[in-house]
Amino acid sequence: MNNSSSTQSTMRILHTESALGLGGQELRVLQEIVGMRKRGHQVFLAVQPTSQLAIRAQEQGVPIIPVIMSTGRWVFLVYRFLRIYEQYQIEVVNTHGSIDSWTASIAGRLSRRAPVLIRTRHKSTPVSKTFRHRLLYAKMPHMVVTTGESVRQGLIENAGVEPSCIVSIPTGVDPKKFYPREPDLLLRENLKIKNDRQIVGTIAFLRDYQLQADSLEE
Repeated sequence: MNNSSSTQSTMRILHTESALGLGGQELRVLQEIVGMRKRGHQVFLAVQPTSQLAIRAQEQGVPIIPVIMSTGRWVFLVYRFLRIYEQYQIEVVNTHGSIDSWTASIAGRLSRRAPVLIRTRHKSTPVSKTFRHRLLYAKMPHMVVTTGESVRQGLIENAGVEPSCIVSIPTGVDPKKFYPREPDLLLRENLKIKNDRQIVGTIAFLRDYQLQADSLEE
């Protein structure tokens, strides 16, 4: 970390995300960045230049580093992240996607800056007991963050992550946007639900996942 007494409590952080679309994962990444910037940290986002996250990040004044990420550019990406760590004097790297987690983590292990590597696992789908998952979650990052306790337990059991090196941090919500309100009687009427019945709902993105044969993680 920076040894200067005037900046001792601040960090230079890089988040990486290779996804092109927009969903809960990408929105969480953006909110974490915004929150850490409000705390005074210098936070950058390495992202696909044409992604929806890049657009949202720029709208909120987040410094983005455009990086074209694909498995065909694997070797180039490791070198690219090595350059980014040096150019931006990165101290902490938080990876989120598949290809960016592999390449940014390898670069982090090779970098003379030796940044702290954090891998965030957003998906609840279980990982299989394979060598590559053990490498990706238990060996390369210094710390793993999950979005739920069941995800945490799954990585401990299937990927061999040490319990002391993995923590569950559920995704928070903005209380200014989501808060208890008076019952919507019109909604009950439209849905033909009686007043004595309880309603349980959810708000979510619907995403179309296309399996790719060259995916390094899944």
